[in-house]
Parts: sequence; C-alpha cells; structure tokens
Amino acid sequence: MKEEDVINRISPGITLKMPAYHKELMLNYQAGFEFYVKNSHENTVTHNLSGEANYQPTERLTLKLTEAYVRSRNLYQVDIYGIRRERIPYWQNRLNPQLNYQFGERDNLLLGYQYNIFRYTETGYETENSDEHTFNMSLNHGLTKTGLLNLNYIYTYGKFPYYWGKLKGHTINIGYNWLLSPHTTIMTIGTYERRHYSLVFDYETYQILFGIERQFSQRLSATLQGGYFIYHPEIGENIKGFSGNATVSYNYEYSQLTFRAEKGYTEMLFTVLNLGFNTYWQLSLDLTHTFTPHWSGQVGGSYRRSKYPYLSAKDRYWTGYIGIDWSPIKWCRGRLEYRHEDLNSTGFYESYNINRIMLSFHFVYFRR
Repeated sequence: MKEEDVINRISPGITLKMPAYHKELMLNYQAGFEFYVKNSHENTVTHNLSGEANYQPTERLTLKLTEAYVRSRNLYQVDIYGIRRERIPYWQNRLNPQLNYQFGERDNLLLGYQYNIFRYTETGYETENSDEHTFNMSLNHGLTKTGLLNLNYIYTYGKFPYYWGKLKGHTINIGYNWLLSPHTTIMTIGTYERRHYSLVFDYETYQILFGIERQFSQRLSATLQGGYFIYHPEIGENIKGFSGNATVSYNYEYSQLTFRAEKGYTEMLFTVLNLGFNTYWQLSLDLTHTFTPHWSGQVGGSYRRSKYPYLSAKDRYWTGYIGIDWSPIKWCRGRLEYRHEDLNSTGFYESYNINRIMLSFHFVYFRR
C-alpha cells in the first residue's frame, strides 16, 4: 500500500556542560514534535535524554557513567539494522558505568557494565521486549615496544518474554597488534562465543581474523581483515565460511571518500527485532565534498544481505542518499536531502520501500 504525506518536525533541545578539575558532567535533552498534514493521528512527541559523567580520582583511575533514554514511535532511531520502519510506541533506556585503570603507558584494565531495557508500550508487540545485562572486562598489555596484547571477556544475561526465553552468553576475545612501522600495523584476533537459551537450542561460534592497517599517505589509508568462522549449533548443521572487512579512505583537498566491505556474522538481539544469529555481507560508499566555506554536499549508499537460520528468513536492504548543507553563520545550518530505502524480506516483517525529501534547519545558541 502506497502512502504519501508531508511531515513537519520541530526538535528543540538543550545541552549543559559542567567541567571541573578531574570532573566533567554533560546533560542533553531533545524533544521532537511531528505534525502530519494528512494523517494527524500519527502526530508524535519524542523525548531523548542523555548524560555523561566523568570522574578522575587519581592520575591512573577514571570512572565514567553514561545514560541514554528515548521514548518515541520512530523505530529507526534505535534499529541499527534498518529492518523495521513501522510507527509503534516504545521506550528504551541504556545505563553504562565504566572503570578504567591505566597502569602503564600502553597497559590498562577496563571494567564495564550495560543495563539495556527495551519496551513496546502498545498491546500486541510485547513479544519483542527485552532486558540485557552485560559485563565486560578488557586488559591491554604492551608485551614489547611494538606489540600490544588484548584480552577481553564478556558475560551477557538477557530475558525475552517469548521464543528465546533466558539467555546466558560468554564471549572471549584474544588479540595481538604488532606495529611493523610508524604507518603499518599487523593484527590478529581469535573469538569464542557460547550462547545458552532456556527455550531454543544453544550454539557456539569460533572465529579467527588476520589483518593489516596501512597509512599510505596523508590522503590514503586502508584496513584489511580476513579470516574464517564456524557456527556450531546444538541441533542442526554447522555454518562456516569467510569473515572479514575492508575499509579504504581517501582525502583530497575538499573531498573525502570512504568505501567499506564486510562479510561474516552478527547477532540481532536487544533491539527492535530479536532475530538472533545471522550471517551477512554488506557494501557501503560515502562521498563528502566541501564546495565553499558555507556549502558542502554528500552522496552515498549501502547494500546488505542477511540470513537468519533460526527463522529460515532472508532479507536484502539497500539505501541511497544525496544531500547538501548550507552554513551561512556559526549558529545556523540548513540541509536538503533525498533518501531512498528498500527492504525485500522473506521474514515475518513486511517488505517496504521509502522515498524521503527532507528540508531541515538547525539553530544553536551558545552561552558560557
């Protein structure tokens, strides 16, 4: 079914920064008011609240706390996979305390925790609600003048009201970076993951990656990683194959071009849709050019294909955009953008394509 409308958005916000000796606090709140010309029943008020606090009691110890809360109907604000574009009331809250202890020039211990809660507030969508508790411990140690060892352990406890049940997950990463020259770094990383669910079968994944990062010149840099992964479920056949990524960035005077290619696996959990383990490959290209001190433009797009073995589903998702920015003065910015999105899916969620033409103005007022 094809629908068209004109949407007027007003998004006032305020940011407070309170720096002090060994302390820093930032609070940000932004409201969003959407007014639909044809479908007034879709009018929406959105709330975004975030905060960050940093405290350094000693020269080596840093404590950090971040908080992010959103209440809206626009699921694309939290759906990083671009799959669901329905307008359903929801709220999400993320709390992240973190402790970092620096005990050497290239040696540090990081302890972190994330509490993430996602709730649909409309009857009939409760099956996609989720609660996440993730504990993270990471150790970086300079074994030699040119070698850096990284050890990382992640424990995840999650709750889902339907299908998955309770999740207990363990992830172990072991990595090593070797500085071959001031412009070249060689890296390797091994990963082991185990997922135990109370309602569906468990699985393990193994992955090994080797890579190189190279700064060819002030204009050109590239990162290349490649390896192999094995997905071993408790019931069913193994899935195995190549995993890796490549990123190339090129800067020339007033232009910046970035190309990225990825292939491997990931997990879609604790977000808009909980689809679990999936394999994918993705290509993206972005170009930015500054015409004058007041005018700049952007063009780009991406294409992604994903497979979800638990649900026997596949999807293809691609985007394209072109935009131009105008900044006549420091506190004012205008933008005109066209964006296209297209999802073709065999899953239980609907396919769609969206065309948007957006004209926006951003005004900022500073006061010290």
